[in-house]
Amino acid sequence: MTARTSLNRRKFLVGAGATALSLPFLRALPSYAASGEDKRYLILAFTANGIVRHRWGVNVTGAGPSDFTFKDFLEPLTPLKSRVVVVDGLKNAAANGSHEAGFASLWSGFASQGQTSGGATIDQYLGAQLNAGTTYPTLEFMVRSPEDYQGKTVQTRMIYSAAGAPVDPRDDPDAALAALFSNVGGAAGAAPDPASVRLKAMRAKLFANVDADLAQSAARLCSEDKSHLDALRAGFATLNARYSAGPGVTGAACAKPNTVAGTLTGFALQSRRQMDLLAMSLACDFTRVASLQFSHALSPMVPRFLDINEAHHDISHQAPAYVPDFDNPDPQSLMQYAPAWDKLVKIGVYHAGEIAYLAQQLDQFPVGGGKTLLDQTTICWGSEIDNGALHDHDPAPFVLIGGGAGKLKSGGTFIRYPKDTRNHNDLLVTLAQIMGNTTTSYGDAALNHGPLTEILA
Repeated sequence: MTARTSLNRRKFLVGAGATALSLPFLRALPSYAASGEDKRYLILAFTANGIVRHRWGVNVTGAGPSDFTFKDFLEPLTPLKSRVVVVDGLKNAAANGSHEAGFASLWSGFASQGQTSGGATIDQYLGAQLNAGTTYPTLEFMVRSPEDYQGKTVQTRMIYSAAGAPVDPRDDPDAALAALFSNVGGAAGAAPDPASVRLKAMRAKLFANVDADLAQSAARLCSEDKSHLDALRAGFATLNARYSAGPGVTGAACAKPNTVAGTLTGFALQSRRQMDLLAMSLACDFTRVASLQFSHALSPMVPRFLDINEAHHDISHQAPAYVPDFDNPDPQSLMQYAPAWDKLVKIGVYHAGEIAYLAQQLDQFPVGGGKTLLDQTTICWGSEIDNGALHDHDPAPFVLIGGGAGKLKSGGTFIRYPKDTRNHNDLLVTLAQIMGNTTTSYGDAALNHGPLTEILA
């Protein structure tokens, strides 16, 4: 190899490295695919510290699966009842009896002794398998409280791209807005955003300069390096075409979301902003698979906006670790533990209201055929534990909301599986099949029994 060739190779690699630094900036360009009723979307939603079992779920009023009313924990879902499936009786057999184990296995189905997940979570698997051509295979959001732990640990990360490989969620609404929507205009008829116009011009100049620099280098490269350079140029050309085309015909109104939620502040404001960003990300078809976590496992959030001045996790341990029947506590337990249970239910009602808000936001976007984005979406809401004081995972609470593109049972459904008959791995498989994937097993194979056909249309 001559000195000149070596120098050119070094210059090429330096140039490629500089280009790589700009990729996060360029990858924020959205994908504007034509929308339609055939698209399917999945959102995994998490809230911490479990439930209050005798006040979660439904009051059965008849013999049919839709003959029920919601107990107070889930009461905010009442306006959405025809699109709600409450699933009780599933066991998270992959968890060993701790918050951490429940968090690591919640969406993966791989056994955890409190360490990180033993495999990819179902959202990451589906994002890769769908190959939908969207800008992002998946998007991850987090509503962070001031008290939340900052480190990347098994307590704070619920999504994994592979065994032991946690995925960082977007926990800053301002940063998420800038990264995801910098190339998207405002509402129809609104004047162009000067900052977006400047950014568009800057990106156009960047594309032109990078391509010119790479083209100039091509003649001086060996065939192997030239093939890599051609692939790099092709990738930039694809991004440039996507950027230059602008929004195409979409069934939903893709616009930069207004993420200022009235007079809300703190955690409550963060929640609405993140959900507005998430809903619009699906409306713009940035991705088909997303996740949303409120705080994290063992949530230390202090919900002062609910007039509660104690940490959520601490309150969960003021509740009993044992009563003879958690579904029907005895009068003495009801009296003794009423203060803790009332606080936990108040937090749960808040979370249910936020999940309902997300569903209602999705329901605002038409996709054709008289349907909305919520009809094409499945929201699956779960927790890392059942009873926070007992640290149990049997049964594990789950609520599904949406239409699943016609695959999820409609009309309002309550399903309770007999104890120790079905594991939550079967729910993960069901979610995959709703999304059009044909897998019959997910997570640890021994924990699988097949899809939950009772909740499928």
